[in-house]
Amino acid sequence: MRPTKQGQIAKFHTPQEGENPEQLYVVLTTQSIFKEGVNNTDETTIKSLIEKAKMKMNKGMLLNSNDPQKGQWGGKAANNDRELIATVEGIGNILFKINLKVVSTNIIEKSIKDNEVVLFALHPTFGDPPFRIVETEKGTAELNLYSYGSFTVGVFADNGKTELELDLATLPGVSKYFKAN
Repeated sequence: MRPTKQGQIAKFHTPQEGENPEQLYVVLTTQSIFKEGVNNTDETTIKSLIEKAKMKMNKGMLLNSNDPQKGQWGGKAANNDRELIATVEGIGNILFKINLKVVSTNIIEKSIKDNEVVLFALHPTFGDPPFRIVETEKGTAELNLYSYGSFTVGVFADNGKTELELDLATLPGVSKYFKAN
């Protein structure tokens, strides 16, 4: 059963090593993979991107279950006139606010048009599936989230023609705690 509302009792589909697979949890929040305001008109494209991202994550789980997006998206934060940039801000000692952006590196010849769909592939702890769909606005696709540690982010831009990858642990200035968790 997939958790769909607050207060619902649920089990994790794939518990982590050492966790009791029969443990029950109370759902505190639920989150759509679509960022608020996304126009879902091109459902076929979105479904295709999600299926491709699922295949990448499944392969990644076999190779590196601690960071399954790592190595699945081409290993480059910049590709095809697009760049995935991130900032990490500590909130207290163990919580971090992460800002992710996909921008054009060639705004004259290859700008990002508004209302394009970008898929961000996150760590599996961000849900099942761990993807967020964001529509571009003012030439940027932006996603804000909170995390207890680092992970690799994968991106589909340009209707899946451009793949980007960024390991947040490699960002300059992030804390040792963030890198280790």
